[in-house]
Amino acid sequence: MVRNGKTEATLTTPSARDARVHPSSLRRGCLFLLSGLLLYLAEPAIGLSPLAFVALIPLLYAAANSKTYKGAALGGLIAGAVFFFPALYWLTWTTVLGYVALSMYCSTYFAVFAALARRSSLVLPLAAAWVILEFVRSEEHTSELQ
Repeated sequence: MVRNGKTEATLTTPSARDARVHPSSLRRGCLFLLSGLLLYLAEPAIGLSPLAFVALIPLLYAAANSKTYKGAALGGLIAGAVFFFPALYWLTWTTVLGYVALSMYCSTYFAVFAALARRSSLVLPLAAAWVILEFVRSEEHTSELQ
């Protein structure tokens, strides 16, 4: 700011406009949510199993367009949570804390996959990564709980 010919330093505070969520971030978030929802709808109990063939496309697109690996991993965690929380709802009859913990733990596999999808857009390595993550999760005896 200039007053009487002298320059003064001013502190600026972020305005409300700067604090808003960027539309592209909102779209990516919606794509992560959509991917988790499509995967859940592809479960045999729902009966829309053909959705499994396209359910990861929104996740792959959103992860590839994420600005950071952390953003991609967070989006993958959200997609995993949208999938696992309804898929493991039956655990609430036994333990609510265990239900939340297991759902979030299983969601971390989606986060790892989304971070990998941010790194590479090659289909074959990503397909192999998904299969390897599912294999690791099954070897830890968490896949039997769905």
